[in-house]
Amino acid sequence: MTNNQNRDEIPTKRTSGDVGHLIVEILAGFIHAGALLNYLITPPLEKRRNEWLDALGTRLVELEKEKGISLEDLKENDEFIDIVIQATQIALRSSQEEKKEALQNAILNNARGCGLILSKQQMFISYIDTFTVWHIKLLELFSNPVQLKKIADYLFPHGKPGELPLILEEAFTEMRGERDFYDQFWKDLYSRGLVNIEDLHINRTGSGLTMSRATSIGEDFITYITSK
Repeated sequence: MTNNQNRDEIPTKRTSGDVGHLIVEILAGFIHAGALLNYLITPPLEKRRNEWLDALGTRLVELEKEKGISLEDLKENDEFIDIVIQATQIALRSSQEEKKEALQNAILNNARGCGLILSKQQMFISYIDTFTVWHIKLLELFSNPVQLKKIADYLFPHGKPGELPLILEEAFTEMRGERDFYDQFWKDLYSRGLVNIEDLHINRTGSGLTMSRATSIGEDFITYITSK
């Protein structure tokens, strides 16, 4: 084995206490610095990949049993393969279960035959990647504000004017006092054409508060990433 091969070798069977020794070996030039990243990143990445594939495989088997979807047909479906590859790459970059759930739902909805052209599906999956979980929560809430009964009971019956952030902060108490934060989420949604008003902070009557603020493409996006 050459010296270069020795320096490239990825240490195995190390415990957390071995990190210091690994750093010493790197500084001494015995192994390449990349070995440290391999030590830190590779096992968690493999774990994340295995968990993702196990969860997705389980849901596909369930889909085959419940809906009669042919897994053999999916294997020959280039569009389905494209979606799985794109979604998997994103899933491996995220530790957030909400995003993984949305990505799995997108894959399953493609397998079912969601009726959306491939380009729109690919765009929606890219939104899951670039958006935060809060982008998705806001869009889902304002696609149907009365879905939360406590919001309906609290705000809507009396027809009093109010601003949409009242709904937002009642639904998500952790957003109270975070106007700059959620305003930016809303601007992002508006710039992508997913919501139909630019400014949340305009007084509206009860009916104006209850109506959907999602555009048709916003509705398509929520449907695509939601389990049926």
